[in-house]
Amino acid sequence: MPGHTHIAADGVQGNIEKAIRRKKNVYDMQDMNEVMAKSSSNVTVVDMSISDFQEWPNLCKSRSNRNRIPLFKHIAEAKFVKGEKKTVLQNQICKRAP
Repeated sequence: MPGHTHIAADGVQGNIEKAIRRKKNVYDMQDMNEVMAKSSSNVTVVDMSISDFQEWPNLCKSRSNRNRIPLFKHIAEAKFVKGEKKTVLQNQICKRAP
């Protein structure tokens, strides 16, 4: 199919799906872990618990008349500096001397 990419995870997913169809009955996470472990020799199953996850705060902002966040179509140039929270936006491309 044009425009479709294939990554390694696609192959792993396909192997897991085949293993599920062969087993037929997967009732709980222990069954699922066994199916995934047996699906391929290069798969390592890591059993995770709730303490392995964190609830991250939503830091996204919606555009409103109060905060005046610009639309992407109006941004011509953006500058991001590692370690800084400030973003510099330009609505026109600045011409720099060579």
